[in-house]
Amino acid sequence: MATRRIRDPEAFGREAADACQRLLGRDAVEVDWPASRSRRSVRVNFADGAVIATRRRRRERSELEAYVLKTLHDHGASVPAVLAYDGHWLLQEFIDGTRLPHLLVGDDRELSRTMLSRGPEAPAPHLAAAEQRVKILEGATTLDPNAPRGTYLNLKV
Repeated sequence: MATRRIRDPEAFGREAADACQRLLGRDAVEVDWPASRSRRSVRVNFADGAVIATRRRRRERSELEAYVLKTLHDHGASVPAVLAYDGHWLLQEFIDGTRLPHLLVGDDRELSRTMLSRGPEAPAPHLAAAEQRVKILEGATTLDPNAPRGTYLNLKV
């Protein structure tokens, strides 16, 4: 499913900064787009750090994203921490480094093919499978933060 373009990136950025002020009590000094200005995630920079602010079109998707991130993080997986979620805006820890979309379309074509070939044909079965795997994770006491990415979701990357 393709991401729908943001109609007004400047307004989206202002709304993200407002969400950070409302939910975290922090004033943004700058908002930028780590991927592209059409994405629904922006980096909100503060004087002493940054967060990723995301607003999805479908509430169900944002709820699942927040739930999965929180559950994985709470069990020690190396994923961003959820800092705030109000049902509209998901504010998460900014982790510097190579982003998944860049890996998927980067110069390493073999890695891209491997990662993409394991993806689902349709989003609904993928979400159901991810939700089931997260339910399994809830019973875990700890996860190894040094395990290869995808280990606990049965992804081979």
